[in-house]
Amino acid sequence: MNKNTTIWIVVTVAVIIFLGAIILGVGSGVGYWYMNNRSTSPPSAVTVPAEPVVQVQQIKESVPVAKEVVEEKIYTNKEFGFALSMTPAWQEYVAKEIVLGGDFNVAQVDFYLPTQEVVSDTEVPGHVHLFTISVYITESWDEAVAEGILDEALYGEIVGENDFYLFVYSHLNGIPPADISTQAIVDMDKIAKNIKTFTSQDVAYDDSALFSMGQGEEDIDYDALYSDYYAMDNVFAQNAIEYWNCAHNYELYYPIAWSNNGMTNMSDTVILKGSDGVETKIQAVDASGMNVDDFFKAQYKKEFPLAQMEPTAEKLLVPENNTVVYYLAFAAPYERRLYWKVADSDMGIQMTVKNIGTDEWGNMTDMLGSLQMNTGHRVECAG
Repeated sequence: MNKNTTIWIVVTVAVIIFLGAIILGVGSGVGYWYMNNRSTSPPSAVTVPAEPVVQVQQIKESVPVAKEVVEEKIYTNKEFGFALSMTPAWQEYVAKEIVLGGDFNVAQVDFYLPTQEVVSDTEVPGHVHLFTISVYITESWDEAVAEGILDEALYGEIVGENDFYLFVYSHLNGIPPADISTQAIVDMDKIAKNIKTFTSQDVAYDDSALFSMGQGEEDIDYDALYSDYYAMDNVFAQNAIEYWNCAHNYELYYPIAWSNNGMTNMSDTVILKGSDGVETKIQAVDASGMNVDDFFKAQYKKEFPLAQMEPTAEKLLVPENNTVVYYLAFAAPYERRLYWKVADSDMGIQMTVKNIGTDEWGNMTDMLGSLQMNTGHRVECAG
């Protein structure tokens, strides 16, 4: 090896050593700084833009839920002329109708609900009696109040009236069975006080069932025209009860087996009942300032407020006492009506015979055949 070569090698090694020292020093310094300046806290999270989150809102279609439709039950009493709308708590009601007769408290309707408890004094097994609608003749009620012999508060609460009857509400005062809902008890007042009233007995009839026998003339002979139908039968009379009315001057015979409303010979209202649903009602009505034509039309419009037909009936003359009578006949339900004015009086009389079945057909015709209007003075009516 020559001298120049040796010098080059020495210089090269020196450079390498020098560079190595520099690198080592820099690395030691960086390491020392890192160890003395690092944070003891965890490194901050790097915020990376996230993909947008799409919030899916569950949209529920507004589909109406089918609710069970409860058909409203309505109790209707056609005979006395009132109706009650029963609330949902009273949909399972039972009504017990009791006809009392007489000329004051003529009937009552007791309303019951089912119960699992044993009720000792019930007339409807498995049910408890909770309230009553009592039916009074308005005229008799008013007379008793005027005479001071009736304390209205003891009878209940008057909730309605119609052309003839007055309706009084009373209810249970004790503790009802545990399975009778509180709502049912609360609803009793609402049901009773929302009573609907209408003309008794007649409003339920559709006047389309009415047929006229033709508009007659006043000179028609009543007996000659109807002798085959309505004639006095002596055999019938021997087995019947004779009734005469001194207040309104009429008389008739009715079967012994029929019941009556306790009328006297001065009664304004007479009700006779037989079998097979037969009922006769003879009612005196104030007809001041009316002739018989006006009286008939007024009664017709009152009884059939929704009637589409003009009032029409057979107009007849009873020659024995010169009494003009309007005669109406109904096909369904079967019914006959007579209208006349009391002579020398402001009163009109409406007589209704209805719901005649085959068992009572003969009795009905015989009774009408025995009817005498404006009979005049009788010895029995003296004084």
